[in-house]
Amino acid sequence: MKILSYNIRGLGHRIKKKEIRELIKEFRIDFCCIRESKVSQVSNHSCHSVWGNHNFDYAYRNSGGINYLHLEPKYFSKKQFLGHSW
Repeated sequence: MKILSYNIRGLGHRIKKKEIRELIKEFRIDFCCIRESKVSQVSNHSCHSVWGNHNFDYAYRNSGGINYLHLEPKYFSKKQFLGHSW
């Protein structure tokens, strides 16, 4: 399994989305965690623009001003997140 964890410091600009999408493609990433995305809402469309295709699931959390966005392929088995506010 290949994991990408990226402190993006703002995901709003298309150049940053393209940069992550290229990393995902080049290194064949299985799980992507984007920290400090600074986005207020997440949609399938916005995740598609990062992941590069429609074969993903995502989880989003805003914790004290720091946003976390997790992307993973749909075929991964689902596990229950343990912890506060997940």
